[in-house]
Formats: sequence, C-alpha cells, structure tokens
Amino acid sequence: MRKFFCVITIITTLLLSYISQQIKLLEYSYSIHKNSKNLCLLIDQNKSLRYNVANLESPVNLEQKLQYDNTELGVPGNWHYIRLAKAQPNQAEINKAAYDGSFKIAAKVLLNIFTPKAEAIAQELGQP
Repeated sequence: MRKFFCVITIITTLLLSYISQQIKLLEYSYSIHKNSKNLCLLIDQNKSLRYNVANLESPVNLEQKLQYDNTELGVPGNWHYIRLAKAQPNQAEINKAAYDGSFKIAAKVLLNIFTPKAEAIAQELGQP
C-alpha cells in the first residue's frame, strides 16, 4: 500500500511539472505573438510618421502655411545685416577653465585606473 502511494505521488508530481511547463510554453507563445503584433503596429506607425515629417518639411506645405498666416517674405536689403561682437573672456576665467579641465582629466584617468573595468582589461591581457 505504501508503494502504491509513493508511485501515485511521483506520477502526480511528474504530471504537474509537465502541465506547468506546457502552460509556461503557451504563455510565452502568446507573449511572442503579442510582441510581434506590436512590432508590426510600431513599424506602420513609424512609416506614417516619417511620411508626415517629410510632408511637413516640404516647400509646398511651408508655402501654404505662410499664405494662410499672411506672412510675406522678401529678399533682405543691405540694412538687414546683424553684426555680432565677440566678447573677450577675462584671464581669470581662462585660468579657471584650464584648471577645471586639467583636474577633470586627471580625475578621470585615476578613476579609470582603479575601477573594475581596468581590472577586467588587465585580466583579458593576462596581467595579474
């Protein structure tokens, strides 16, 4: 009698594990199908958005917008030039920028030496 219950328990456990595997397989197939459907929708949406961007950037569309807004464009005259003056930085600002830059570079080099990434590269090269 005891053997019978052991055999039944083992068979039931095996059947339950098989059924759970089949259920997981079915869930994965549904998720794959759903993801492929979403991929197709996203590809179609991407194509339509690219078309819309190309259409909105077209000169014909820009001309229609300008006509709708009653905007008049003309060729610029000689008086439409704008001259921008370059501001000269102070010597203190130049020195500060050079100091900050050199400090950042030195800190970056030191961090690259003492990080796990450097250890991994050393191991790949066969160094201890």
